[in-house]
Parts: sequence; C-alpha cells; structure tokens
Amino acid sequence: MNMPQPMSTRLTIRQTTTVITPDGVSEQEEHLAIETPYTIALNDETIGASMVLPIGLEEFGVGFLFGQGYIKTPEEIKEIVVCPEGRIAVYADVDMTPKEVIITSGCGGTGKIAREMLDGAFEPLQECTITFPEIGAFIRQALQSSPLGPRTHCVHGCGLWQDGKLQVYYEDV
Repeated sequence: MNMPQPMSTRLTIRQTTTVITPDGVSEQEEHLAIETPYTIALNDETIGASMVLPIGLEEFGVGFLFGQGYIKTPEEIKEIVVCPEGRIAVYADVDMTPKEVIITSGCGGTGKIAREMLDGAFEPLQECTITFPEIGAFIRQALQSSPLGPRTHCVHGCGLWQDGKLQVYYEDV
C-alpha cells in the first residue's frame, strides 16, 4: 500500500498534562499532533493557506487546488515543489481565472469551495457494490494504517479501497 512519508518535520510533541477527577489529581504524558501552516500557490500565485500535518503535502496541494476548481485532471500538473518553510507550489497548464466561491460553515469552522464544484462539474459515478465483510476489512486496515491515531486520539483519516484492500491512506488533525 502507498503511504505518504513525512518530511523531516516531527508530527507530534509530548506534553505532560494534569488530569483532575473526583478521585484526585494525576499527571499524564500525551502525544499532541502538530499542525503547520502551508500556503498553496498555483503558477507562483497564492491561492490559499491551511493548517495541516506536514505529511503528504504534494497530494494536499493538488487536492486543495482541485477542490477550488483550478485543476481538473492529473495531466494538467507539471511540477510540485514543497518548501519546508511552509509553501506548496504547484505548476500546471490551467486557467488562472479567479473562482467564485461559496463560504461554508460547520463544526470545523468556516471554509470556502468553488461554486463550480456544486454546478454539475462531475460525471455521474459508476455503480459500486461493497459487502459488509469488505467494509469491516476496510475499517480494520484503515485503523491499523494510522500511526498517529492511537498515539494522539485526534486525527481523522481517509483511504481508498480497491480490489479488496486499502490502496492508500492519509490522515490529518
């Protein structure tokens, strides 16, 4: 399975916390996931920024630009440069016209998506059937693929299930 590899940046820090319960006070060491600000640029023009785990940054940068409606196919991408100082530069043969955006809100805060992402920009999905045993296997494999989940208890993940196995898995805070 393809797993994103971290840069030399640490993904967690250890922190001693004080736990207070009706039974008393105790100290507990915990691992905290570290989010890092990254700016995403398309053809040297800044498009946006996000707080992310410093892992799978090439995929994050391209996915961000896809989600904003700038990139439509992998063939458009020419080069991706990740700078450890906090910039993901994507170079692509695409139209740089600013996108009309919709501001979203929810439990995770506010965000924005390109309006065209809601206006039928996608082909209808092909029919797909997945059995209950496959769903169970997917969940078990995804949980076993998470290096941060058991240590930090604060990440969410996503994976691609194909041909009866987990093909790729990513996680973020």
